[in-house]
Amino acid sequence: MKKILKTSHILLANILKISCAVLLIMVIFKSYLAAQIGYNKFDLIVYYMVNTILNYSFFAIIVTAFLYAIFTPWGFFNHQWIVVKWILAISGFLVYWFKLGPAVNGLVAISDAGIHLTIQNNEYQLLSKDLLIFSIIQIIIFALLFLISRYKPGKKISNVNLQKKKLAQIIVIILLVFGVFSLVMQTVMMHSYRNMAIKSIDLKTISNGRYLGSAEFYGFEYKIALEIKNHKIIMVDIINNRDNNYAHYAEGVKYKIIKAGNINIDGITGATTTSKCLLKAAENAFQK
Repeated sequence: MKKILKTSHILLANILKISCAVLLIMVIFKSYLAAQIGYNKFDLIVYYMVNTILNYSFFAIIVTAFLYAIFTPWGFFNHQWIVVKWILAISGFLVYWFKLGPAVNGLVAISDAGIHLTIQNNEYQLLSKDLLIFSIIQIIIFALLFLISRYKPGKKISNVNLQKKKLAQIIVIILLVFGVFSLVMQTVMMHSYRNMAIKSIDLKTISNGRYLGSAEFYGFEYKIALEIKNHKIIMVDIINNRDNNYAHYAEGVKYKIIKAGNINIDGITGATTTSKCLLKAAENAFQK
């Protein structure tokens, strides 16, 4: 058990280390690389790298470290260097959750809508700066974690009582089971929203006018209005949407609708759930 945890932890740490180095190089040379392959393709690569490789490997490292602390004599607070590692790990999670992740999702959402160099150019540039700054901060945190794990500075603090340790093991197992179950249920629900089928509309059968539609998800009612003229969608107006960054990025779907000339399109990458809800509201507008 101990050997498996240790091997898994080291392997994941190496994957994370290499991925961080690649990410930093990509972000530093973004202007050149994006010009070569396109901004949306570049943002998609970064999006999938951060939200798959970095996200899951970091999460797995935390889980293995947690299990290692519970089921081995190392513990959580037995050594000074372990305490520092947990502080850094929590800091890394906060940086990812509140800064790095939103920057990555915002960039890919804006470029996916095709407006990164026009309407929201200023916001796109600000998010690009955030990506660089918080990528560096995150890499510094990971580098410190690796160094501390290798050199183990500081003194031993205390030994954990055996009875307390068994109690902690039981609590951890219960929390892990509950956490995995909750994650699976949420993933299944989000998957159903993100893969909603949106019907294509035959605009030749639609008269000129303004069409209002709504769709309710998670207890919130999304509203959208579309204007049809000469059997073409000439205007899309988001009337009611959630008030957060991801919902704001999802509004780029209106530019994709006008460009495609229909509502049977892909959602906005980085804001897929909300953009799909808005597309369903648009579909309902024509169903009436």
